[in-house]
Parts: sequence; C-alpha cells; structure tokens
Amino acid sequence: QIPGTRMEILDLIPPLFFLALAGYCVLRAPRQPVAVQKVFMLLVAGFCLLLAAALGWSLTSAEFLPAIHGAFWFLAKVFVYIYAFLWIRFTFPRYRFDQLMNLGWRILIPLALTNLVGVGVALVLHSARGWGLFPAFLLTTLATLAVAGFLVNEGDKRLKVVAVGANGE
Repeated sequence: QIPGTRMEILDLIPPLFFLALAGYCVLRAPRQPVAVQKVFMLLVAGFCLLLAAALGWSLTSAEFLPAIHGAFWFLAKVFVYIYAFLWIRFTFPRYRFDQLMNLGWRILIPLALTNLVGVGVALVLHSARGWGLFPAFLLTTLATLAVAGFLVNEGDKRLKVVAVGANGE
C-alpha cells in the first residue's frame, strides 16, 4: 500500500454503523409489546456491539482490514439493492399479462425500432455528412423522444376508447 493513500475516515464507517444500530435496538427494545421481542432486540443490540468491537479491532490489524471492510461494503451494497428492488416491487402495481403484451407490441417494439433507425441516421450524419457526433445524436434522440411521446399519447387514446366502450357509453 502506498502511504497516505488510504482514507481513514472510511475505515470508521463499519464500526460506527454497528454501534449506531446497537443503540437503535436498545432504544427500541422497551417499546416492544411482547417480552420475547424485547429480549430479541437486546440480543441483536449485543450482537451489533460485538460486531462493532470486532470491526474496531480490525482497524488496528492491517492484515484483516481489507477483508473485513470488503465484506462489509459488499453486503451493504447487496442490502441497498435488495431494499430498492423490494421497495419498487411493492410500490408500483404489476401489469397483467395482456397489459404487458399491449405495452410491448404497441409501444416498446416501435420505440426500439425508432431508436435503431435514429442511431443509424446519427452515424450516417456523423460519418457521411460531417456532422459532429453530439449534434447528430442529440437530433436523433429528440426525434426518438418525440416518437415515444406520440406512442404513449396514442396508447392513452386507445385505452380511453376501450374504457368508454366497456362502459357502454
């Protein structure tokens, strides 16, 4: 390791995280309605204190520091990903199969073909016509977004017609 390249403040994050988690568990334990839950929260707090002590000890040991902190940051990223995935999954409603097929055939496939043609036009404008790369892709991206807006608008109109027809009006 090159001296002075490590950021020591990042080494303090894992033990402080588990210390804060232990404090949170101790604060929440008395508010639990059942005695078993109180005991469990205190056991989790004790486990977090042990982890914080082990991670604090790893700060003094240069041989364990990369492995322990690598595992901590990897698990932190995995938990953030899982949380975000579940949050999005439970927040937004699921599409029915017919809605998904409708979305794919009427919006996504035409949009993908428009994007493919747009990228081809941008490359032709850049190589054969001498346009700059940024203006060529900006023009075709704006055209693709316009087509996307048109497709979504047409899909909304189609849904309104179907809804009106289903109501018998």
